[in-house]
Amino acid sequence: TAENYVQLTWTSQSESNLLGYNVLRSNTDELETAISICPMITATNSSEVQTYKYLDTELVDEGVYYYWLQNVDMDGTTGYHGPASVIFSITGEDGGSPSIPKVTKLGNSFPNPFNPNTTIRYQLENPGNVKIDIYNQRGQMVRSFERSHDAAGHYQISWDGRDSSGKALASGVYLYRMTSGSYSATKKMVLKK
Repeated sequence: TAENYVQLTWTSQSESNLLGYNVLRSNTDELETAISICPMITATNSSEVQTYKYLDTELVDEGVYYYWLQNVDMDGTTGYHGPASVIFSITGEDGGSPSIPKVTKLGNSFPNPFNPNTTIRYQLENPGNVKIDIYNQRGQMVRSFERSHDAAGHYQISWDGRDSSGKALASGVYLYRMTSGSYSATKKMVLKK
């Protein structure tokens, strides 16, 4: 928005037995790390199309933020929608807007060395699909992430040092490779226990 807030808008086609909505936010794309950022937004339970809005005025630090919408039924059943990612940038005096990357690039993992979690950053020049594969020193793939992004921007994934079956991996050097369209790049990170 012009005030440098993030406005979330969603529409429901019809509602019944719906208590309301919670908005959750995180700086990673993992739902487990998200926190609720507002009191429940009461549902209208109308059979007509309803549009809801929530203004997030609490962001201070620049970066990528992820939002989820949780719907809560009268019986306590919940469902999640998202995440939607937003690049938050504090507008300078020149009226600048959030920067769109000019190149697709794999960033560094942070922290590195890590134990047990690290964040792998990357940027996309254009919308597209991204695959990040993690390999051990023997060249065996131990974990794979796939994401589809409908906008250019800065993104990140979190890795908990576990393989695809959830088993904690041993200390050592790991390679992570990003592929997106014709782009491919590989970097190193160290898991230290």
